[in-house]
Amino acid sequence: MSEPTSAAVNYSSYLRIDDLLACQVPRSDEHDELLFIVIHQVYELWFKQLLHELGRLLTVLTDGDAPA
Repeated sequence: MSEPTSAAVNYSSYLRIDDLLACQVPRSDEHDELLFIVIHQVYELWFKQLLHELGRLLTVLTDGDAPA
């Protein structure tokens, strides 16, 4: 994520919005299926963030670098 690039970075390209929005593909004509997919994908993203934060916490506690 910290690699320098020569191309200009904008919100959409940095967050890969087009790729993200392409991940919601309902398999039926049910109106609420899109909502179901979006909610559960968001849960998975929050779980990913939680694991990221727990990993950092473990490193801080193991290395004794906890702030005073």
